[in-house]
Amino acid sequence: MCVVTVGSHPLITVDGFDVSGGLHLQCESKGWNPETELVWLDSEGVTLTSENTNTERETDGFRVKHMITVYNRDSKYHCRVKLRHHMMETEIITSSKMFNSLRSSVILISVGSVLGVIAGLLIAVFIYRHREQQRKDQRLKSKDQKLNGEDQRLKSEDQRLKNV
Repeated sequence: MCVVTVGSHPLITVDGFDVSGGLHLQCESKGWNPETELVWLDSEGVTLTSENTNTERETDGFRVKHMITVYNRDSKYHCRVKLRHHMMETEIITSSKMFNSLRSSVILISVGSVLGVIAGLLIAVFIYRHREQQRKDQRLKSKDQKLNGEDQRLKSEDQRLKNV
């Protein structure tokens, strides 16, 4: 005879966003015996297919985790755990604010990254030009010193020739 153990109330966590803008939702419940069934339902009660399912046997019973990705902006999703005549359910309401904040964050991060790269390139070009100008100035100074030396030598030579 199998002893039935009712586990924890299902817990829904938001697990982030994917590249296409979908919201990852994960539902988890633990402590069930025997192994329980976990299902996701949309606002109309239609069963959704879990993308990632995980069932583990632990010392205090079975732990179940299922993940889905949702794209509807304003909707309710239910996570239901059933074992024979026992059932527990948790719901989450998604709003367009969740999705819009992600989109805004991604746009801001992208714009910030691009501006950072452009600023870095401009600084690098400025430093390169500044160093080139310093090299040119150094060469001109060196040539000027040579010319001044040559000028002094010619003046001395001119003075010597005038004295002769």
